[in-house]
Amino acid sequence: MNEKENANRQFHLRRLLASMECRISISRIGDKPVRTKYALVQITDLQSRKIQFMSSLKLPADPRITYTFELLMDGIHILCTGSDLQRTGQTAPYQYSIEHDLGAHERAVLFSRINQRMETSYPLMTKAIESYSSSYVYDHCTPSHYFQTSWA
Repeated sequence: MNEKENANRQFHLRRLLASMECRISISRIGDKPVRTKYALVQITDLQSRKIQFMSSLKLPADPRITYTFELLMDGIHILCTGSDLQRTGQTAPYQYSIEHDLGAHERAVLFSRINQRMETSYPLMTKAIESYSSSYVYDHCTPSHYFQTSWA
């Protein structure tokens, strides 16, 4: 895969992750279970042990807090927890990363669904872009005629 194709795949993966609904809530503080309402966050990157996401909320980055993530995509509902939240940036939207404990089965289901969506959406999007760019008229490709008129 060349560099341009890899960049296109990364772009489509980021769009797919951004379209996935992700709910975050606090489930534990220290050893005590708690129950909070959820907030929607936008996933920017998903790795085997780490989730990166954006939020307009300034979440507490306390190692005693355990966060629960609900990932909803195409009828699947996956729960995972994470702690050791890291925040970058001082203004909203804040960038976060957190280590999660997604189980092997859930990870396999989620990544297979992501791969399925990538296989179907990537060629369609690429074809649409190619079709649009081939029908677009560029000034440097279109001959122009300039007429001069004389004032008699």
